[in-house]
Amino acid sequence: MAGIKELGEAMDGVFLLSLFIAVRMKDGIGWDDAKAIADKFKNDPEFTAALKAAYDGWKDIPAEAKDISLFEGIELGKKVMDFVPKFLDAVKK
Repeated sequence: MAGIKELGEAMDGVFLLSLFIAVRMKDGIGWDDAKAIADKFKNDPEFTAALKAAYDGWKDIPAEAKDISLFEGIELGKKVMDFVPKFLDAVKK
């Protein structure tokens, strides 16, 4: 994803964070959820790196989004389609 690198990383970060939050908050929102998110950032370097990558390139996203080719759009659509079943499986458990 050369032409949509930052956009792809942002999607990955949003998906990862939303999945973690959805699983944590299935039983409602509590202080334990805030602590779990803080612990996740502190103890999971892959999680932290993915969110850092998503955040670091946010300024480039509008330029990438204006110039998306058909192939790049399909790649982004595939990212969404790959994420949805993972999300649904995680929140069903």
